[in-house]
Parts: sequence; C-alpha cells; structure tokens
Amino acid sequence: MITAGTIIQALLDSCLMAALLSCLAGNTTFLKKYGTMIPSMLTLCCMVRMIFPLALPGPNAGSGPLRPPAAGSKIITDPVLLKLILILWAAGALIYLISYSLFYQVTLSRIHENAIYAEEDVAKLLKDLDPDCPMGIYVSPDIHVPISTGIFHSNIYLADYRYSPEELYYLILHEYIHWKRKDMTRKFLCYLAGALVWWNPIATLVRRKYIRLLELSCDRDVAARLQDEEILDYLQALYHTQILVHSQAKTSCHSCLLPIRSAVMGFTNSGRPNRSVLVQRFQLLLDRNQTKPKDLSNDLPTAERIGRILVPASMILIILVWMALSYKVIPSTSSFSIVASMVFVTFLCFISRIA
Repeated sequence: MITAGTIIQALLDSCLMAALLSCLAGNTTFLKKYGTMIPSMLTLCCMVRMIFPLALPGPNAGSGPLRPPAAGSKIITDPVLLKLILILWAAGALIYLISYSLFYQVTLSRIHENAIYAEEDVAKLLKDLDPDCPMGIYVSPDIHVPISTGIFHSNIYLADYRYSPEELYYLILHEYIHWKRKDMTRKFLCYLAGALVWWNPIATLVRRKYIRLLELSCDRDVAARLQDEEILDYLQALYHTQILVHSQAKTSCHSCLLPIRSAVMGFTNSGRPNRSVLVQRFQLLLDRNQTKPKDLSNDLPTAERIGRILVPASMILIILVWMALSYKVIPSTSSFSIVASMVFVTFLCFISRIA
C-alpha cells in the first residue's frame, strides 16, 4: 500500500539512515573495531526503503498524522495517477541509466584508446598473485590513478607514471583485491539502485558513502595479507601516488575524464586530494592491532570481547526492528514509527561514539 504518508515516512527514514551512515562511515574508531559490515547493511536498508516507499497492510497501517484524508487516499490510489507516476519514475530511471552507461563507455573508450599493454614484468606481478586471474594490465596517459574496470571482462589501468617495483606491486594488489571482492559488481548494483530512486538526492550521498566504505574495506583486506613493515610500504605507495596525482592535476587537462572509481586513492573526481578520506585510510591501516574486527583472541579483556559481539549484534537488531516498524511488519501508528526512527538513529549514533 502506497500513500502520501508512506512516501513521506520513507523519505524521512532514508534521511535518518543516510545521516547515521555518514556518522558510522566517518567514525574511524568504530570501523577499526567492527569493520564495515554494519554501515554496508545500513546502506542496503536505506536503498530498499527508498525504492519501496510503502507499508504492508495491517490493522494500524492506515492510522497516524501522516495518513492523508480519505479524499487524498483515493487520489493516491487512482489507477490513472499511479500509472502516470510509474511512467515518470521509469522514464527518469531509464534516462539515468542510459546517460550513466554512455558516460561510462565514452570515458572507458577514451582511456582504452590510448592505452598500451603493460610490460611483462608488471603483468607478472599479477600472475604471481593469482595465476588464474583473467585481468589484463594496461598503461594509459588519460588517467591519474590506477583503476579497475569491467564486471564480466575486467582490466587494470595504470597511470603513465614511473612507479617503483614496490609501488607497482601494492597498487596491483589493491586493484586485484577489488576484483576478488567483486567490488565492481557491487558498485554497479549501487548505481542501479540509485537509478531507481533518481528523484531522491539522498541516494547520491548514500552511494558516495558506500563507495568510500568499499575502499576502506579493500584496504583492510590488503592489510590482512601484509606484515607490519609491508603495511608501511603500502602506505608509502599510496602517499607517493597522491603526490604524483596532485602535481599532474595542476597541469593536465585530463582530469575532466575523472577516474571511474571516485575517491579511488583518496582523491575526488576533479583530482583534488580528499584529506578526510586519506587520513581515515591511513589511520585504519596504521593501527595494526585493530585491523581485524572479528579477532576475539584471549589477548583482549573479557569485557571488550563481549562488547565486540554485543555492540554489532544490538545495532543489527535495532536496524531490523526499525525496518519492521517502517514497513508495518510490527503493527504501529505512523506517529509512533516516526518517533521510534528518531530514537533509533539517536541511540545508534550514541552507541557508535562510545563503542
């Protein structure tokens, strides 16, 4: 059942979830302990809430101050009006997808047009990581940062810089982990969900936060493969890449192509350094003792081990109850659902700060 009230409540819920997502994604201490699972789950819930702004029929589904009067309900359920809304929704989503696909293909074609195969010793670095990896490695003068592209046929494109052998290894490892984690597919699904809610500006914020979480999560998986000294070398490779990109962005016009993975190496699409992303990535990698949120070894105090189980479990439970109230799976009035949503987001922010 879709009414004016359910649409307004879905917008409110998505705004609150986006605010909570920003709080969690920017809380480095929380991410060190508990990883990116909870923010990623919150991203999924937020997208679902935006795509399906409805409430399941129930005994109390129609009550509350946001429920429009009877006349308003007849208008919102009128077949002609609903058909018009669906046509506009589908047309907007189709235009969004077509424009994004064209932009992606034009950009990728421009990058690939001037790209050349990487030297054999560079390609060997990838084969040493995974002999069965089908990705090709190219060098392109039209990008400033290494990128990985494609879902079914993936490739790695390196910027035309003079990297040291160590830097090449860590940059290729980073892109390989993205491919191994199927991050390109996740990003495509995120863009697809954003296309379905093209009318909601919150979707853009949620997508950017999710892409940032993918980068942080990839760094954690890279760190899991490295020793302490190697992590320092990995950070140095990242930092050196930042310096190269920043110096080239001042003199090159190729930044208009913008990297396909935004904020890939801590840079915005315009080529300017995003310091908050950089600092957060460095903080997560430097704290070696907390790089694995699932590590519940006996070295930790009993209270902290219990907390690392109870805190994420309680947050997941609250998010699920929040969704159940929003969709009236748990019978409630609209006013109660709104108050509960505000209480939930306040309580979750409080937990994330003290956890």
